[in-house]
Amino acid sequence: MRHLLLSLLFITAVFAGETKPLERAKVESLANEAQAWLLSQQQPDGAMVPGKTFTLGITAMAVVALASPPHALKPDHPAMIKALTFIDNFKQKDGGVYALDEGMGNYTTSLALQVYVRLRPQDQDTIT
Repeated sequence: MRHLLLSLLFITAVFAGETKPLERAKVESLANEAQAWLLSQQQPDGAMVPGKTFTLGITAMAVVALASPPHALKPDHPAMIKALTFIDNFKQKDGGVYALDEGMGNYTTSLALQVYVRLRPQDQDTIT
C-alpha cells in the first residue's frame, strides 16, 4: 500500500509541473496501466492486497475503481466475481460488512455498499 501511495504522489508531482494537457491516448494508456496493475494485485482468496489487515476496505476501494468508467469491468469478470466472494465473506448478522477484529464496521460497510450498488444493483435486500 505504501508503494501505491508513493507512486501516486510521484505521478502527482510530475504532472503538477505539466503546462499542457495530456493527450487522450496518454490518459487512456495510464488508465489501462492502472487497471492492469490493480488486477495483478489480486490474491488467491480474492483480496486485492496481500495480508490480513484492512484487506476488506482496500479490496472494496479497488473494486469500486475497477467497476467505474471509463474502463469499467463487468460484474461477470472473473476478478470481480472473486473479489465479490471475498467481500461477501465479511457479511455479518447485523447487516454490516466488516472484519470483527478490525473495528471499522461503518467504513467497510459503506465501501461494500458502493461495491454492491455498482455490481449488484438488482440485489435490493443486500443494499437496503
